[in-house]
Amino acid sequence: MGGGVAHEDELRRRLIGYRSRVPQRFARAGAHRARLVSFIAACAVIASLGVGCAGTPRRRVLDAIDARRSADALAAYERFRGEEEPDGALLARVAALILEEAALGDDVRLRDAALSQLTLAGTASTATLERLAEVRGHDVVRARALAALAQRGDDGARDALRAMFGHADADVNAAAVRVLDAQTRRADLLQALTSPQALVRAAAADALRAAAPDADVRLALAQTARADADTRVRAAAARALGAFGASAAEALRERLADPDPSVRSAAIGALVTADRTAARLALTPLLALAPNSAGIEAARFLARETGGDTRATVDARAYLLRALESSEASLRVSAAISLVSLPQDPTLSATLRRVMVSDSDVSVRLLLATTLARSSGADAAAATEARTTLTAILRDGAMPGVQAAATLAALGDAAAIRALSTQLTDADPAIRRVAARALARDALRPDAARRALGDADATVRIAAAGGILSAHAAS
Repeated sequence: MGGGVAHEDELRRRLIGYRSRVPQRFARAGAHRARLVSFIAACAVIASLGVGCAGTPRRRVLDAIDARRSADALAAYERFRGEEEPDGALLARVAALILEEAALGDDVRLRDAALSQLTLAGTASTATLERLAEVRGHDVVRARALAALAQRGDDGARDALRAMFGHADADVNAAAVRVLDAQTRRADLLQALTSPQALVRAAAADALRAAAPDADVRLALAQTARADADTRVRAAAARALGAFGASAAEALRERLADPDPSVRSAAIGALVTADRTAARLALTPLLALAPNSAGIEAARFLARETGGDTRATVDARAYLLRALESSEASLRVSAAISLVSLPQDPTLSATLRRVMVSDSDVSVRLLLATTLARSSGADAAAATEARTTLTAILRDGAMPGVQAAATLAALGDAAAIRALSTQLTDADPAIRRVAARALARDALRPDAARRALGDADATVRIAAAGGILSAHAAS
């Protein structure tokens, strides 16, 4: 009996001990679960702030961006999209990295394309441009980045660019010349106007516009506009002379006979700016000639004349309407550009609509339809007919088709947006390039355009990246 009682007492003690330990084990397990739940919740909060926990899809994208590996960043973003909704800001950072890598690459064509896209992307590209402006061993890239930042009002970038004046590379030196102050650096600019590098001479001519009314500068620009062997430099000098007022009128009248149409066009615009009366007297005789590029340029200015010469205005409009009947498509396009910029009346609107529908050249139809569809001044009938014309051009395909789709997509046309998505797989990289940028920027569908970031053609990737950045800036 005694043994049985002792055994029962031992069993009772063990049972009591087990019961006392069970709550402790459960308590420890509960505490562990509570800590785990708290950790997961903290990760969710941090991820919502854009930082993310180690190993999350967002964190992997950010890590690849920080490591400056665009291919890894793009792949990580694709995995992110498999689990999350689109994130325009995160995609824009991937796009910016793609452009940054192209800008620092060895291919000059791709470098220039990437820098152009960064310049066009507005505030969304500022951080990338600031990073490129600090890169050593890539002076052209640094100069282009500094120039873009200077255009946005960055005084520090302007000062850094001025310090590159005299650089052996023409691109770098020209960028520095453009930001030199025409008053305090007048001598340097006049010296640059005689540089052996045409790009530098043209930049100096542009910058010397701000030196007006300095007579010595005016004479130097007049000589350059007359005698420089490079048409770009002559045109730049002619444009600069427009700031010098009536004293430059004679030199500009001489340039109306320049053998190059771009110089003649620059001289016409500058003469109108410098002296409208002299311009009217010099340009009116051109309206008596058969339509040509110089005459169309003159008519474009005279048709908008506000100086009270009604006859010149009427004659200029009539000249442009005659040019719409020219056998040369390029002249019809130029005339159409001029006419759609004028105040519309029922007669002019009817003429433009007729040409938009019936012209034999698709570039003329596309131009007029695009302008009338986007114009807030066009009447409802013209806008509707323009969209119908654009839809017809879209169906014809090729480059005019994707350009028509871009215009319609910007107006919210769902069919055009679908067409742009389809055109991302076109065999022609030029069409894919336009479609990718338009889908992102014009249609504001950056996520739909992201697959073009992995296109086999580098120029398509760059265009898509630029469109995505521009869309983010607009959001």
